[in-house]
Amino acid sequence: MGYYDHDPTILLERPLAVMGFFGTGVVATAMAIGADTGLNSVDLDALVAHRTGHHPRALAFPGGRTALREQQIKALEHALLDRPFGVLALPWDLVGDPRARSLLKAQATTCYIQRDLLTLYGRLLDGMERDRRRYPALGEQRPTSSHDLTPLLAPLRPHYEACDLTIQARALHPSEVATLIAERLSSAQLPRAFSPR
Repeated sequence: MGYYDHDPTILLERPLAVMGFFGTGVVATAMAIGADTGLNSVDLDALVAHRTGHHPRALAFPGGRTALREQQIKALEHALLDRPFGVLALPWDLVGDPRARSLLKAQATTCYIQRDLLTLYGRLLDGMERDRRRYPALGEQRPTSSHDLTPLLAPLRPHYEACDLTIQARALHPSEVATLIAERLSSAQLPRAFSPR
């Protein structure tokens, strides 16, 4: 094993796919799980950027949203096959694609980080202040209340709620959410997820 190789304290029998609506802290949580366990953690958007040379948040992703989705599916296929299995941070809307859902159901343990709509709305506004490109699905539209998000999020909610594990994040920091996920996965509730090393 090389100096920079991952040396996980636990092994996954399947990759762990962490997801949630924008503003839930999916990437930070996946990275915290990786830091706590030594597992490789992958931000799927960063993997797409690495593979294509274009960040998914770019408003002018070559080929538009359809091409972006194809690249996300290819990156997901690649990440699900990577060994040893690690933690994947998924883009918030990828669960809306039937191909992604099929891949995840067959090959991953899925975890939905759930936060209330008001928290998501606040985080969205903060994120839009820093970088409007972070939310291309909204275009130039700025929501005026948390209720403006409902039509965007409602079609995805049933897919999130079908995940193997749901974590009520409330106002928890991503590192606290990561601890909750590790505790839940190591329990008997999901015996195929983790195995001690």
